[in-house]
Amino acid sequence: MLDKLIKKWYNIYVFDIIVIEGILVIKMKKIINSLSKNIDYISQEENEGIITITAVSNQKRARCPYCGEYSGSVNTRYYREIQDLPYEGKTVIIKIRHKIYDCQNDKCNQTRFGEPYDFVESKGNKTNRLNEYILKETQGLSVRKAEKKLRDEGIKISRNTINIKRNEA
Repeated sequence: MLDKLIKKWYNIYVFDIIVIEGILVIKMKKIINSLSKNIDYISQEENEGIITITAVSNQKRARCPYCGEYSGSVNTRYYREIQDLPYEGKTVIIKIRHKIYDCQNDKCNQTRFGEPYDFVESKGNKTNRLNEYILKETQGLSVRKAEKKLRDEGIKISRNTINIKRNEA
């Protein structure tokens, strides 16, 4: 009798976890799709209040920001981590497989360039929408209060970063 109850409970519990994780996967895919049509969702994991979404660019070539010529010659790849808006109070990190291209234009002064994304500044580590949120939500707050508010919401940020964002605006 007890074995049947444990088995029944286990089946319900495991099913609930699968359903919850399935819904979370769908939501994380929507987050990636809302950022850009040029990146694809690969997987996700959650660890200690941080959701890490792994994604990859679906672009085969990129335009050199210095000369404007397209290149499909990838020199190297590495994972770049970009923070996005929090999800249910949890920090969201997008870990994207970033490509460094060789510029094919012999007259260009730049030999290599990083793949550009439309949702983050070229060397930024926060999405544009997160930067906008930071500015909007901390308007009128002291830097200390702004930092506390944002950290309580799941955004990893320092007072120095808040000051820089405010000065750039």
